[in-house]
Amino acid sequence: MTTLNVRELLELERNLYQESIDRNGRQHDALLNGTLEDYVLKCLPFEQDRERELEAASVHLQLNKRNAADLLDVEIKQADDMYKIGEKDKFRVADHVILWSSISEEEFYGQVDRISPDSVELLLLCGSRIVVRLEMLRKRHRRKHTLGPLQKF
Repeated sequence: MTTLNVRELLELERNLYQESIDRNGRQHDALLNGTLEDYVLKCLPFEQDRERELEAASVHLQLNKRNAADLLDVEIKQADDMYKIGEKDKFRVADHVILWSSISEEEFYGQVDRISPDSVELLLLCGSRIVVRLEMLRKRHRRKHTLGPLQKF
């Protein structure tokens, strides 16, 4: 058995460390290039899945943004249409109307009997008289963006 002196042991240890450093350097370069075997086998499939999911999420986000913009355009158009209808289509005495009751959730058919500056008095088909305050109709129009509870037919 050969005995190694301290100098030879240190040289051997330095060579082992240098080989380890070189091997780690090659692995690092391979990892950066995307050619390291462990990386290719374990990480690339997940990266590809991640890229697909990111792409799908991006498309979904763009569709949601476009949908929100389209919905806003529709609501603005409905509000504008309601305003135009309200300006040109005033109720007159003897007009036939449909009154929607949000309390009983049903429609009542009737005729405009009298109009004052702050209310409309209706004679319902069933014979009852009802007074609808215009302020309530205006609040309803602003809140729902529909034709409102009182419509001509």
